[in-house]
Amino acid sequence: MGDNSQSRRRAAYPVEKSNQFETNLRVACALIENWRYIVIKTFQLMKKWMRVFYG
Repeated sequence: MGDNSQSRRRAAYPVEKSNQFETNLRVACALIENWRYIVIKTFQLMKKWMRVFYG
């Protein structure tokens, strides 16, 4: 009986691992989106300041 539960746990392990990977992937995508947004906003601000100083 104990052997059966052990094998079931081993069978469930890869599923948990793939779910963890999926979560990591989602977090990474969100970070990339935020990073892109920050970069774009920074460039817009820089352009604005360039116009103020040199325009």
